[in-house]
Amino acid sequence: MINNLYNPIFAFIIIIISCLSSFLILKITSTKVESHKYETIDGLRGFLAISVFIHHSSIWYVYLHNQRWELPHDSLYSQLGQTSVAFFFMITSFLFVSKLLSDKKFIWKDFYISRIFRLTPMYYVSLLVIIIIVFIDSQWRLDVSITDFLKSILKWLGFTYFGVTPINGKDILIINAGIIWTLPYEWLFYFFLPILSLVISKKNRPSIIIFSFSILMCAIFYVRNDLIILHLCTFLGGMVAPFILKYTSIQSLLNTNKIIKSLISILILICGIFILVADQIFPYHYHIYLRIIFITIIFTAITLGNSFFGILRLSFIKLLGEISYSTYLIHGIFIYITFHFILGFEVVKQLSVVYYWGVIFIITPIVVLFSYLGYTFIEKPMINYSKKHFINKRNN
Repeated sequence: MINNLYNPIFAFIIIIISCLSSFLILKITSTKVESHKYETIDGLRGFLAISVFIHHSSIWYVYLHNQRWELPHDSLYSQLGQTSVAFFFMITSFLFVSKLLSDKKFIWKDFYISRIFRLTPMYYVSLLVIIIIVFIDSQWRLDVSITDFLKSILKWLGFTYFGVTPINGKDILIINAGIIWTLPYEWLFYFFLPILSLVISKKNRPSIIIFSFSILMCAIFYVRNDLIILHLCTFLGGMVAPFILKYTSIQSLLNTNKIIKSLISILILICGIFILVADQIFPYHYHIYLRIIFITIIFTAITLGNSFFGILRLSFIKLLGEISYSTYLIHGIFIYITFHFILGFEVVKQLSVVYYWGVIFIITPIVVLFSYLGYTFIEKPMINYSKKHFINKRNN
């Protein structure tokens, strides 16, 4: 059992190491975790980023042995990635649909400025590291024309929204574990939001310019990228909670009775089990969409305030949530650096399952630490800068 790559104990240990690392960061740095309106979502984010890290770690082991980057042949390790991404999409949908439905005026220019300053700085830092790795592997030679090189850089600077291309002739998806595929879907949702606002909000409708730009960017995505309906369904799942919060009083009912809160937590656990066993019970064309239903139930319960027995409100869990974007962007890079430059692919390939996961255990606190540094010194300052010099300035 212990030599099974997909033994759940390995995933559990990585989660524990991540939580301990976050706890120590809070103690050593005296960092105060900010309290947001939806703090249970902050806690959820922490688990999602670490789950994707675990997911890609298991994929790497198989890739080293057969050179195929494929989903793990295990429901738990597969869903640690797939379900986590679905939750990330739902979080995006929930947050901004909630803003459209709120009584506050939705300022479209501020929205897009905030998204640019929120997503691009850390992404560009991670891209810079990847480009350096590419040139180290290429012995600092330019193996393509300068025109092709600049075209590839421009595409990557655009979050691959306009397509994916190698850099200097090297497929870089393996360096960051291929995580970039989700970001064009995030931007697609942002560009689709003005269209959606015409349906769900009379107060926050966009200008003709914003609306036209929205249609243009959605059309470009459709032409340049594979549009997978399943991922669009996850965004729809995230829209359930905003309407419940806006038009019902069920949230207060669910959070005032301790027995009900415990029952909802148990429901979350049951839905999580169904997500893991759905493929064993239902045919393929049914279980992939049934999973979305179960994920939507879990997500809705959490957004309505359920903290899953209080776990999602723990400070060190919420810190993991704050740094989750950096974790998402850099975890693959740290795996690649460790396997390629420090140990060597052939050495890692010869490791037993236990020793392989032992290496991942060592990488885990390093990923958490650098994610914290990325959030503290890159993400947060740029978020504050945009608020001070663009958004707040114009609002004042």
